Formats: sequence, C-alpha cells, structure tokens
Amino acid sequence: MVAGGITLYKLAMFAELERRAASEDLAWLAQLVARRQLRTPIEAEASWHDIGEVAQRLVQRQFTGKAVLHLKR
Repeated sequence: MVAGGITLYKLAMFAELERRAASEDLAWLAQLVARRQLRTPIEAEASWHDIGEVAQRLVQRQFTGKAVLHLKR
C-alpha cells in the first residue's frame, strides 16, 4: 500500500511455517549473523514508548538501517 510517499509491506509466512518449524529458520538466521554473513545495521534504538518519534524519523528518511524498540516488563 502506498500513500503520501509511505510504503507499507505485509509479510505473511503462514504457508512456510507449515512446511518447516520457525525455530529452524531462526537458528539459521542467528548463525548467519554470528558468522557476519548477514548484515543487521541498527541505526536507531529507543523505548517502545517513543515509537511515534522513531516512526517520524523513519518516514523522514533520517536513517536507513533498522530501528529496534525495547520492551520492558
């Protein structure tokens, strides 16, 4: 979906999860990260309470990497 220069993507993996356990794929991804074969550039970290600010920065293209929102119990 595209509106006002913002693109929203949907990822549905239900069919894939039926074929193979998600834990297998997560383990594979973790191995790639550990071997530095998969880049995971994190450019913003914040509390999930600051999601509005982080989303605004993302929309304004102030960073191109990943944003990590921390949840606290």
